[in-house]
Amino acid sequence: MRDDQVESISVRPATLADADAVARLFSRHLADLSLEPDPQLDGDMARFETFYAPPQGLLLLAGVAEGNVVGMAGLHRDEIRRVFVEKSWRRRGVATQLLKHLIEQAPPPSAGRFRAVLARENLPTQRLFLSLGFRPGRAAADDPGPTRCQVYELDRF
Repeated sequence: MRDDQVESISVRPATLADADAVARLFSRHLADLSLEPDPQLDGDMARFETFYAPPQGLLLLAGVAEGNVVGMAGLHRDEIRRVFVEKSWRRRGVATQLLKHLIEQAPPPSAGRFRAVLARENLPTQRLFLSLGFRPGRAAADDPGPTRCQVYELDRF
């Protein structure tokens, strides 16, 4: 990836004014995964402005010059969540920029590390996390589907 591939992308925190854009992006994310919305699992997105509010969280959006939101990445209580980039903007460094900004702007993790739970079949995202210094970690007892997911951790002391 060349640096000029992402120069037209801006990364910024989501605000309540972004509610429609966040909802559209999340809907496409679910469709890409062939999932139906689940009010219990997706409550964070319905109330993103409070769930991802500092100091416990942060939701970043990637936008382009035309004002379209093309990606997002969130952090809640040391867990990186909801990393998604529109198909037409993938492999251009958008997710890398989102995660770098998220790690830089996040408060220090309370347990000394950030963690992410990734689907085992999502190899591109696993490679991205590894390239940013994350390493495979152990699953917590409360992780959903521990055989379908892999935990990644990044130490930050």
